[in-house]
Parts: sequence; structure tokens; C-alpha cells
Amino acid sequence: LQAQVMFTCNNHCWFCLDRNEIDGEFHGGAAVVAAAKIEQLLRDHQGQVDAVMFTHGEPTLHPQLARFLALSRQLGYAGRGVVSNGRRLASMERARALCEAGANRFVVSIHGPDAATHDASVGKQAFAEASAGLANLVALKRQFDLELTTSTVASKLNLSRLADTVRFVLACGADTAIVNVVRPTGHARK
Repeated sequence: LQAQVMFTCNNHCWFCLDRNEIDGEFHGGAAVVAAAKIEQLLRDHQGQVDAVMFTHGEPTLHPQLARFLALSRQLGYAGRGVVSNGRRLASMERARALCEAGANRFVVSIHGPDAATHDASVGKQAFAEASAGLANLVALKRQFDLELTTSTVASKLNLSRLADTVRFVLACGADTAIVNVVRPTGHARK
């Protein structure tokens, strides 16, 4: 189950599927999806699927994300994950709180093995926070039996560094490194 919780983000990735191609802003849904709507989605799919991923925008910005993870565990979802740019996970307290609430899967976006490469893709100075978030999750992996995946969008901005990026995230402790191609929709259409 994919639970879209946000249509806002603290990065400005040029390849974002959710940002509008004309003005680069989010028009896909509410900046913050109402908690009642997400809770109903979880209840409606209870017993039909075994996993839920909280996605879109930057889910860690949603003030109720820990609550959604706890409810997912209570409802019996075996997999409870978050797709994140990793920046807010640079706070060990926040990363631990999401794990304690029930998160057992994370997909962290890392678009380069260094600040210059990563930051060019995300439009912000974000590599330090993203890599610290990844490191925090690696530190929590054993305690919470986390499945940790990274996602890298291949583009002209990082193509020459893809192999280095995969080596970097695996050396950091990610279980899996996924390389995605740009889908020419949304802001990436430009």
C-alpha cells in the first residue's frame, strides 16, 4: 500500500514527479494530508496487503507520521516503511522515534557520493543531512531489524558518479541500492 502523506518537501529536486512542470510547485494534493484520511486508508486495506510505504513529498515532515506507523503496526501490516530524502533523519532522536513507532523499512534518496553531486540534483545543500540520516538508520538497523534501501535517480547531473554512489551507499551500510531513471513527468518533463 502506498500512503501519500505530503505534497510538500524540504528539497527541490529537478526530477520530482510531484512538482508541476510549469511552476515547479506541488499541485498533486494537500500540503499535509489529513490524518483521518490516512488512517481510513490504512483501515480500508487492513488484511488485504501486508506492507505500507509512506510516500510523496517528504513524509518525515508530516506531524503525525509516527502515529501512522504505530497504527500500521497495530493493524497488522508486517512491512511499515518510509520513503525519505533523509534530511530530518539526521536527528537520531527523530530516526529512533519513527523506528520505535513501528517503521521497519526505509528508502533514503541519495543522488551522489558527495555534496557537489547530490546537492546539484536536489537543489539544496542537503548531502550532509541526508548522509547523516542514512548513518543514523544504519546505526539503528540491528536494534529495529530495519530493511534499508537507497534510491538514486540517474541523470546528467550524476551519471558519471553512479558507480561511486552505489559503492558509497553500500559501504555506508545500506542493504540495497536502487538506481532509477528519470520519468519525464511533472517538473522533470522540462
